[in-house]
Amino acid sequence: MTMTSIGTISLLLLVEVASAFVPAGVRPLRDAQLSVSVASQVPFLARYALAPAMGARRGGRSGAAALRASSMAVDPDQEFDDVAFATIPKDFDPYSKTLDEWFDQLGADTNDERTLAGFAISQQHTDNGQEDEVIERLFGMLTLKEVLHRRAAVQTLGMIGEKILPKTQDLMLTTDCMTTRASCSKVMGAVALRNPSNLKDYPQEALDGMRKAMTEIPDPVTKVASMSALAQIAGGDMANGHEGCQRALDLILDLGRESEDVSVLMSVTNALAAIARTNPQWHETIFDAMEEMQEGKAEVEGFGMVNTIIRTQLMSLSRGARGTKIPPSGDGGDNLFEGWDFGDDDDSEDDEDWDDVATAFSRPAKK
Repeated sequence: MTMTSIGTISLLLLVEVASAFVPAGVRPLRDAQLSVSVASQVPFLARYALAPAMGARRGGRSGAAALRASSMAVDPDQEFDDVAFATIPKDFDPYSKTLDEWFDQLGADTNDERTLAGFAISQQHTDNGQEDEVIERLFGMLTLKEVLHRRAAVQTLGMIGEKILPKTQDLMLTTDCMTTRASCSKVMGAVALRNPSNLKDYPQEALDGMRKAMTEIPDPVTKVASMSALAQIAGGDMANGHEGCQRALDLILDLGRESEDVSVLMSVTNALAAIARTNPQWHETIFDAMEEMQEGKAEVEGFGMVNTIIRTQLMSLSRGARGTKIPPSGDGGDNLFEGWDFGDDDDSEDDEDWDDVATAFSRPAKK
């Protein structure tokens, strides 16, 4: 690690510490006046380290996810899965427009319009023998510079489900395009988000692909997108009774033991802390893993920053799991999943490499 990298990490740590005292509504990274060149070197460290403060600016405990969910009425008797598609009205007709018209709507200004379009496409995509053509069209959108279309394609592929995972993994591991690689990782997370009842059986081949992305692909955007997806798969949707995938958790734990990449260790730390908040059955395992990293990685260059974050997370997690002892964000507790949701602030260029693949963790429980 170069002195420049160490200096950048140190600067980000200072921003992270200072951001704990920043009032809600302030953008910590921009207020710290980090240059584009600095942010582009380690954007994942900045976003993970600043997760609690970024969550606070999005409105406290539920943040942006709750605002999006509340922007359309949720009918408790709707026919669609109200866990995976919380904003789809009961009387929504996916055939009210043609497939081409729904594709055009994927670039709409609001997240609700894009979600409806994606859902409609997922419902129509097998009609008239057009399944392969529709899926190829969506994969082609993963290369787009235009952010809204690309995000919408990620979520639409997630709605289509697990059958797109083999192609997603192959494209992620073979493309030379960083944007496409990261988008593929996000698709894997979106499949988990939109299909929470299937997480225990999440395909091992896709998990293996994300391990390769974390260990063999150097670009940081793909790494953080893959870790976000792994956390989604492992964390589940416990508020609605959907347990996560133990094999995904084991993979995150392995990365913590095996890696000496500070960026990976940082992402592992925050992923484990986030999972622990909704999965008290894994507390001991996660606590032990964090303490093991503290002891085993002490000599890794640049680990001091990670160690600080581990101590902070352990202190926070020692209060208990969400639903028992950890207070909501507004009362002093952290909400790391909110920090991971950099999804739909359309005015922010910083958001262009992020999708809201972690919103399931902030959904209200089924009644």
